[in-house]
Amino acid sequence: MYVLADDIQFNQQLSRTLRSFLRALAHHCGSKTVCWPSQQRIADFMGCSVRTVQRCEREAVELRFVEVRRRWRRSNVYTVLCLEERELSTMATRAAEQNRPFLEENVSSNGPVKK
Repeated sequence: MYVLADDIQFNQQLSRTLRSFLRALAHHCGSKTVCWPSQQRIADFMGCSVRTVQRCEREAVELRFVEVRRRWRRSNVYTVLCLEERELSTMATRAAEQNRPFLEENVSSNGPVKK
């Protein structure tokens, strides 16, 4: 699974909207480094306007966090360059092995909830 690199995610020198934009792309990438959500979908995810997404996109490209391939009358294809691969948590791994979804509400502070 790919996640946003910690040095980017917690970098206070980057604007909050840029970090939110990168988190939105990381969310849409899932287990890859490429995604193609529409700017409107990213704006809805971030809780901002499409124009703000466009400004964040431009800034992310300038800082070389993202590469953008434009497609005519379709959403852009984003390659996120600031992701790092991480192992799934132990609980998620166990749930995957048992072929059932990992739900955080099934976990208490003392470990998994017994049913």
